[in-house]
Amino acid sequence: TGATESGFTIRGAAALRWRLSPSAMFTHTSSVERSTSNVHSSAEASLSTKINGTMQMKASVVARNDTNVPKGKENTDTQTSVTLIYSF
Repeated sequence: TGATESGFTIRGAAALRWRLSPSAMFTHTSSVERSTSNVHSSAEASLSTKINGTMQMKASVVARNDTNVPKGKENTDTQTSVTLIYSF
């Protein structure tokens, strides 16, 4: 559209790692960015566990939110995933 915007952006973030057992870990990260026209926030929670010596599994949920979105769009996007990791 050719429009320009100027101003400050402030960002804050936090991360938590909690070892539940020698083979399982819970991780949570979140961040918030505040600008003159939008607030963008994101958060991810995941649980990873070691299945055996070479296999790991990770299940996670990610949520992203914007306060200023185009008409017809949702403010929050979510993603759920399960990942198998093979190390060699």
